[in-house]
Amino acid sequence: MKSRVQLEIILVLVACGSSVASESRLVGCPNPDAIATAMSKLEQTDWHELTSTQVRAIWPENLNSVPCERDKGCRMLGSNGRIIENHCECCEVFDFDLKHDADDTDELRNIIIHYSARDRQEVVGVAKKIARAVGLPDSKLATVGKNRIQKYEWQNSKGRATETDLELQFTRLGAVWEVYLALAHE
Repeated sequence: MKSRVQLEIILVLVACGSSVASESRLVGCPNPDAIATAMSKLEQTDWHELTSTQVRAIWPENLNSVPCERDKGCRMLGSNGRIIENHCECCEVFDFDLKHDADDTDELRNIIIHYSARDRQEVVGVAKKIARAVGLPDSKLATVGKNRIQKYEWQNSKGRATETDLELQFTRLGAVWEVYLALAHE
């Protein structure tokens, strides 16, 4: 009987522990696995042919139009997952160049992701997950999180051969850690 009670206690603790782990994400922050999966899908496509409509279809969060920050010829989409005191803690921005063709189509230029978590280890883990999804080589992946600001460049052969640029910035903001991730293709 005593071992049965111990087994029931263990099962309850395991069940509680797994639900706590899934709820550790900050309110408003998307699932990092879903972001990594979407980033992997985007990376498998030639960005010169990737339109805002296609990005909206792939991205796991709702994307809204955002005012273009450049003088002319761009379209921006973004999500506002977690904003605290006018600071984006978890959100994404997609920057597109407008093609001046008959359909006024666009092509993906840059992606910026802000992701926050309660501790540095978690935010570094999210950065590594996304960096792996976009093709950062394993030799460079091992260095993610070693410095506050990190810049990576590598040749990407998915779609057409392009140079990929990734910038990561790790910052403590009050009670949370944030990673700023900027991705571009040349």
